[in-house]
Formats: sequence, C-alpha cells, structure tokens
Amino acid sequence: MDFTGEVALVTGGGNGIGRATSVAFARQGAKVVVGDRDGAGAQATVGIIRQSNGDALAVTADVPTALRKSVWHLSQGRRIRVCVVME
Repeated sequence: MDFTGEVALVTGGGNGIGRATSVAFARQGAKVVVGDRDGAGAQATVGIIRQSNGDALAVTADVPTALRKSVWHLSQGRRIRVCVVME
C-alpha cells in the first residue's frame, strides 16, 4: 500500500507494536507522528524512521490535542487528509 503524502498518527509508538507500526507506515511513504508518554522511546522510533530517509516527528504526550498540533506542524499549515490514527 502507498501512503505517500498521508500522515499516520501512532500513539504508543515508542516501542513494541507501536514502533513497528510507525516504521511500517514510514516505509510506505507516510509522514508519521510518533506519540508516546516515553519521549526517549518516541525519539528512538523517529531516529529509526529517519535513518531510512522517512519523515517523522516525536511527541511526548498522552493527549490527542498534542498529536493534532503535530499534524499541523507536519502539514506546514496546508490542508491534509489524515488517513490513519492508531492508539
């Protein structure tokens, strides 16, 4: 599946299934917002994604509001369609 130009929001993306999901979306072209209460874990996932030339942003948060702000940041103010939100 091709997610080029799409944004995937993954909470719990700092480890385990959330990390694997974040990396998988990035490999398919999505910009990924990696949300997790563990900021170091989220940053580590972003590092993995960026090593493969993917686009990702780490958010240390436990609330959806912070993730919505991250989507705004990734979209650079352009109107975008979010195709996946995972928790």
